[in-house]
Amino acid sequence: VTVAGLDVTQQSVMSNAYIEKLRDESATYGEFIYQISRFYSDFHKESAGLDGFYVHDSSAVAYLLAPELFKIKQGPIRVICEGPAIGMTLCKTAEKVFPVDDWHNKPKQQVCTDVDSQGLLDLYFKTLCK
Repeated sequence: VTVAGLDVTQQSVMSNAYIEKLRDESATYGEFIYQISRFYSDFHKESAGLDGFYVHDSSAVAYLLAPELFKIKQGPIRVICEGPAIGMTLCKTAEKVFPVDDWHNKPKQQVCTDVDSQGLLDLYFKTLCK
């Protein structure tokens, strides 16, 4: 299992200029991607003042195609099930020490911690413009 959380997927933004260029240069997919991204782009402009949108799902696919674009750490993962952090994940890496260690028998997973955003956007563009 490899997790690409919002902290990583929000590092990459497809700007409106990027999507317009994709529309113009990808004869097969450009117009379709442009049209289906309008709602998402408008939502992010209104809610966050963002010129474009975050690259959530495509980041996960990019990891499968080019894992070298991502930095990862390994360790058991738990999902917080109550309190103010409900829904968040916590990864115990080797350097984390807990007084009560209920983690020792949990399998290690991979967690993306960083991404080469420009490399991800270049990969996406090149793939759709083939």
